[in-house]
Amino acid sequence: MTLSQIAVPDIKLMGMIHSDDDNAIAFAEESQKKASLLEFTIVTKQVKKSDPVKPVAAELLAAGDCIGVPLDTYYGLKDSLAGKDILNFARENNLPLFAYMNYPIAGAVLYIGPDFKYVGGLSGKQAAQILLEGKKPEDLPILKQDELFIFTDPATVERLGLTFPDALANIAKPAKFVR
Repeated sequence: MTLSQIAVPDIKLMGMIHSDDDNAIAFAEESQKKASLLEFTIVTKQVKKSDPVKPVAAELLAAGDCIGVPLDTYYGLKDSLAGKDILNFARENNLPLFAYMNYPIAGAVLYIGPDFKYVGGLSGKQAAQILLEGKKPEDLPILKQDELFIFTDPATVERLGLTFPDALANIAKPAKFVR
């Protein structure tokens, strides 16, 4: 949330649509707490995984000034239909969108999240130690990605007329997208 506020300092109200996925619910709830500490509000709306995102976005974001996309399987289903639709909605309404996952579709100001290929590699290392070396899972250290991957879509940043402070510009790398 801090990086989002650094990118768009005048955030007042972020809309966040999520499914009933446990991780998505937890992320939305935690985001609301963090945002309140930063003096902005996140309004959330839960949808079914079969629901289209655009009508909910139009309802939820009528008064909002940006969109947050949580880490949620909902946005990757049906060839990423909800993900594509929410990015198009943001573009059509000239709203900054923050993807709290590394999502391969253009349109977000920032993409902030874990790199699942990296995390999968860590899991593979653990599995190899268990299967090939006979180590017990409880004896292995918990491995995790130490730093979030932070990417940006420079075309979106330019279209919205945003300028990142140097501290953010130095860590937000241009993303490679499916266009």
